[in-house]
Amino acid sequence: RHLAAQREAPTRTCLLGPGSEVWLPAMEWEAMEAMEAEEGESTGSAALLTDLMAGYVEGLMQPLPLACKTAFAVLRQSQGEKGANPDQDYEGSYQFSGERDEHAGYRRFWPDFASLSAAAGFTDWVERLYGPLYQQAITHQEL
Repeated sequence: RHLAAQREAPTRTCLLGPGSEVWLPAMEWEAMEAMEAEEGESTGSAALLTDLMAGYVEGLMQPLPLACKTAFAVLRQSQGEKGANPDQDYEGSYQFSGERDEHAGYRRFWPDFASLSAAAGFTDWVERLYGPLYQQAITHQEL
């Protein structure tokens, strides 16, 4: 929604969670498109929105190995963030249930983190669909 809102006008988005508040900055749609055209790259709002829509369409055709909390834990771990534990986020522990227990498809297709992370395209999907949001969130966090 954040990227789609940018198409109308530069819009800041606030994500609220228990004990946290994360602001995503406005993105200049036209400026990003102009820069992409000059540089021949696709890294701005339009390209991100296109990637998200492609992921959405792909997800309609087959289940994607994308558990949101686990994906962010993978990204946090790749940045060396202390306490990031994707397998525990996915599988749970004796103190809390994991993300696989929140969705019947996760348990059926990927019963544990090893099978999820070994699924075709897992790392690519995590980086393509959640990576840009993660980078925006860690760069512009206001707590």
